[in-house]
Amino acid sequence: MVPTTGFLLRRLPLLFALLLHAEAPSEERRVVLIAHRGEHRRHPENTLSAIGGAVAAGVDYVEMDVRRSRDGVHVLMHDATVDRTTDGHGRVSELDWEALSKLTVRTTGPGGGPTDRIPRLESALQACKGRIRIYLDFKSGDIPAVAAMIRDAGMTGSVVVYDSPSKVAAWRGALPGVEFILSIPAAARTNRTELESFVKRHRPKALDTAADATFVAECRRLGVENWPDAQRESEDPKWWSEVLSAGVQGFQTDHPAEAARWLRERGPTAGPRPLPNRPAEPVPAR
Repeated sequence: MVPTTGFLLRRLPLLFALLLHAEAPSEERRVVLIAHRGEHRRHPENTLSAIGGAVAAGVDYVEMDVRRSRDGVHVLMHDATVDRTTDGHGRVSELDWEALSKLTVRTTGPGGGPTDRIPRLESALQACKGRIRIYLDFKSGDIPAVAAMIRDAGMTGSVVVYDSPSKVAAWRGALPGVEFILSIPAAARTNRTELESFVKRHRPKALDTAADATFVAECRRLGVENWPDAQRESEDPKWWSEVLSAGVQGFQTDHPAEAARWLRERGPTAGPRPLPNRPAEPVPAR
């Protein structure tokens, strides 16, 4: 039977509703790519040049580690000591900014490479603003002081904080609206009730765990994304495909330029909200 004009007109509201709710490509379905310690295979890790390298690679977030010096300056440094990455020695917490600012940070990737200086957090924020989002791994320091820096830089919406779940309340009190990526207790990886309780209590944006596809699906049901740590020496397309096969929404990598290129070849990749580009002018470490 050929539908009449009246029949079709009566069903236009239904057809319109179906179109409105039809699944369409969304930014949430894109892969969020995170440069672990910046582009640290070509630049010294946790430096302004590593941030610039991550921007140039076209990833969504640059992961950076924050610690506080003896005189209260927050700097980028992964280790508790400066021994591995610089030409100096000693614990960050036992060195003043004046001493830290004079150290040379080496490239730790294969074959060495350029050098740089330890940046203050304020400089790193300005280097990222409008260019790339920040995955802030808070190693140690003063939460209210760091929160004030992020807020004063106008970057609350561009930062996701990684810290102990026990510190989430302190962060939310100091920086309302900030989002979190968290590690979950072992029990929550296999126990649905434990996972749901953890998510309801802490309300993270993402977890750094992706046990398997079932776990990821359960996280999705709870409104949480999975951005696992996928970094390793032998990263390649086969490995990245394996990581994505669980249905995760993003991952952290030690090879941001290569991973970003591979993702672009597969299709849409760039993160949750486009950021305007600006010239990658050098920002001096203060």
